[in-house]
Amino acid sequence: MNRYVKTVFLSSLLMAGCGSDESESDDPTPGDADDFSSQIKEASGSNATDCGTVYRGDSEDRNEEEIEAAQNCALDAYLDYQPFFVIFRQDGLNEADYSGYAYDGYSLYSGTLYYEDGTPPGQISVTECAMVNINDYGFQLECVRSQ
Repeated sequence: MNRYVKTVFLSSLLMAGCGSDESESDDPTPGDADDFSSQIKEASGSNATDCGTVYRGDSEDRNEEEIEAAQNCALDAYLDYQPFFVIFRQDGLNEADYSGYAYDGYSLYSGTLYYEDGTPPGQISVTECAMVNINDYGFQLECVRSQ
């Protein structure tokens, strides 16, 4: 299945059947990258596929093939109704230092870790998505959180 067809198909599935009106945790908690990783993994369940932790920032360390492989892993797992988690490291200037997605077979969760001054501990938030949009630019997931 080519990437465009997969994106359109997944987009319709996610918008139709993801989340509820209740969020898992709207209040950020203090923590570091290990704490964030643990919370994302916990949201996906014990048998989840690890789609990786990849760098999605702007430096020369960015590897488009790794990013695409992580995204494809998550999309394929979702299409098969298999739990997964994926974590992205970023530069943290105008975005989260870490972001991640977890799917437990029923609900999709989005998480972020922000370091206020660039050093731990940061603020961790993991929330159930009320609706998910698939952005074809960069193949990125966008979680719409419940209000």
